[in-house]
Amino acid sequence: MTDIIKYGEVIRGYLGMEAQKITPLLADNLSLPSNHGLLVNDITKESPAEKAGIEVGDIILEINNTPSEDPFQIRRFIASLKPGTHISLVGIRGLQSYQTNITLEKQPTMQRINY
Repeated sequence: MTDIIKYGEVIRGYLGMEAQKITPLLADNLSLPSNHGLLVNDITKESPAEKAGIEVGDIILEINNTPSEDPFQIRRFIASLKPGTHISLVGIRGLQSYQTNITLEKQPTMQRINY
């Protein structure tokens, strides 16, 4: 409500990636190095995730020292943060773990499509 009054819109943080929950069955079928976390399946071009080097196929284990197990919970968490907020992300690429810091941006507005 405060954002609408102050800015005329709700300002949300934006990471720019889509991921799915890793289940033991998924981990087994894809021979993943982890049976928990989130499997990145899409990165938006020029998004904070892409700028930080996150890639499709990465496994996200933690965001801000909190285990990443539920993609909907993570999406709500990121959206609750303001643009400019720094987050810490721990992931796995192949068999190598990594940690990166990402600065969230403003969530883009959806464009109306006229048919």
